[in-house]
Amino acid sequence: MVKRIQGYTTATNFMTISYNVLKKDFTNAVAVTPGKKGPTVSSIDVGEDEEPAVAVSALVPRKATSQIMNDLEAVGATDILLFALSISMTSDTSRKYKIDSANVRYIAEGVM
Repeated sequence: MVKRIQGYTTATNFMTISYNVLKKDFTNAVAVTPGKKGPTVSSIDVGEDEEPAVAVSALVPRKATSQIMNDLEAVGATDILLFALSISMTSDTSRKYKIDSANVRYIAEGVM
């Protein structure tokens, strides 16, 4: 029952973001969307004359999605999509976010 409540809380407070980014811009993009445990990364099948790219998805704080989308675009991400969550199964996470009116910051556990 506790995990269901935690899953509801995650679904209420987070959204899934998905985007494409060139491999050369990947590190900067993932700094914006580290996810709860880490991003999911998939390779994109590009043509021979196109730069290598990846598709990334991660959980992001719902309250910060507008800023995160702007930040992703600024570092070169394209095809940015947001998905609402209805429920999730989750476990304790080692990553936390600190949210203020202007920024979302990834905070290592125990550091605020």
